[in-house]
Amino acid sequence: KKVKISPQFTFEFHDAGHILGSAYVQLFVDEGDFQKTIVFSGDIGNVDQPYIKDPTIICGGDIIIVESTYGDRLHENRDNRLEELARVINEAYKAGGNLVIPAFAIERTQDLLHYIRRLQSANKIPIMPIYVDSPLAVAATRVFQENTDNFDEETQEMINRGENPLMMPNVHYSVAPEQSMAINKIKGGAIIIAASGMADAGRIKHHLKHNLWRENATVLFVGFQAQGTLGRRIIDGVNEVTIHGEKIAVRAKIRRMEGFSAHADQEQLLEWLSCLGEHAEHIVLVHGEPDIIRTFSEKIKDRFGITPLIPQLGERYEITEDKLIPHPPTEPWLKVIKEELETQEGIVREDIPALKSLPAIPTRIPSRQKVTQAQINKALQRVRYRLKILVDRGNKTNKLSYTLYTLDTISRWLDDVLKNTRKKK
Repeated sequence: KKVKISPQFTFEFHDAGHILGSAYVQLFVDEGDFQKTIVFSGDIGNVDQPYIKDPTIICGGDIIIVESTYGDRLHENRDNRLEELARVINEAYKAGGNLVIPAFAIERTQDLLHYIRRLQSANKIPIMPIYVDSPLAVAATRVFQENTDNFDEETQEMINRGENPLMMPNVHYSVAPEQSMAINKIKGGAIIIAASGMADAGRIKHHLKHNLWRENATVLFVGFQAQGTLGRRIIDGVNEVTIHGEKIAVRAKIRRMEGFSAHADQEQLLEWLSCLGEHAEHIVLVHGEPDIIRTFSEKIKDRFGITPLIPQLGERYEITEDKLIPHPPTEPWLKVIKEELETQEGIVREDIPALKSLPAIPTRIPSRQKVTQAQINKALQRVRYRLKILVDRGNKTNKLSYTLYTLDTISRWLDDVLKNTRKKK
């Protein structure tokens, strides 16, 4: 329903279909001789998710502000995810070890329980003890349990049949530390779901420490694994990882499933815009990597004949009767962005030959106190961030030859470092 917050402003929430309770807002502005309707998407959800309804599609918006998280791709393997999950669970059960699943505490954990319940009811998997070992996931599940009236029709029917996915008799919720430690003593036959989803923090690290080295164990990843995270290193096929200062061999079966994202993909975002985009005066793209936003912008232009606006961080827009007037920030909002831009300005002004002077290949590593994997991850993220800025800046200024030369030079330098490292072994 519409809620009036002042004589000039009225808003209405609509179902975003992202997680339980998520909404996007439609804002009605009336200043006498000036009226505008602004729609802000927030996060738009994937379709056919457990518990929640699909995003509501509406008409009526002059200015549409829409997220672009997956604006350049389509989700794969959505249609067969139940069958794939059944295959992995049966494989893990036959192997005799535990099935360990790193999962985000909110929505992803509850989704997994939903799918497992459906598979159990259809007799497609054996009934195994399931341990949800995350205080945050347990708290989030309690919120789900207290708001069943907001579930979608499919989940409501499951509950009416006595098949509540959150209250299976074989599910054990672990909150206390001693409960979590007791799970580590289980050598096989259990499904262990714990946060964090990228395995970089939380109780999942303890369970990986106690199961990765077991040949009969299985680790299933059901979410995106960012570069530099423990989860990413495992799915990339490393033979050994360090967890809590201890080196752990990776002998378990590593499995990965796509199709569990809670975000709409490109096709679903365009579907959400299907009516709004036909009548919008302006479309503004936010919440996406620069290359993804550019790709999505072209799709919108082709579909609706509108060239979307892509604001920079801190930029303001003045809304008038017939246009949006941009007001860029006088300086970057974040210090790190300012420093990076200043660095890139310096790089772009230099001549190409100046890049030939790279640091000498180290012959001896400076002594320092214990180096942690977290420090390495941060250093890797800094390098990736700087490389991305270099590429984006090259695209923006059309200095593609310079960008390619720089990347090739850095790559050759790294090759020399690696050769030097091999010689010392």
